[in-house]
Amino acid sequence: MAQLEFETQAEAYVALALWGIKISRSANGLRSWWADEAAHREEYGLSKEQNDILIEACREHIKTLEANVEEMPEPPQPVKRKERPKQMPLI
Repeated sequence: MAQLEFETQAEAYVALALWGIKISRSANGLRSWWADEAAHREEYGLSKEQNDILIEACREHIKTLEANVEEMPEPPQPVKRKERPKQMPLI
């Protein structure tokens, strides 16, 4: 397996984050991850350009996830049954 080399921790973080964004399965999960990762982005010293790359990747993936949810058919509704009249106990 080829080893990737990065000049800075920020470059490595962006590469890993882009991969993580791509495999996210829910828009809410991705939004939570973004909020949780704020300290790491600051710690690794991401540039404005690197932040913008991640923001755009998140926005695009969220659009894709939400579009896929909209395309899913509605689940079938349960059949409503008529209420039966209450019976008096036999005993």
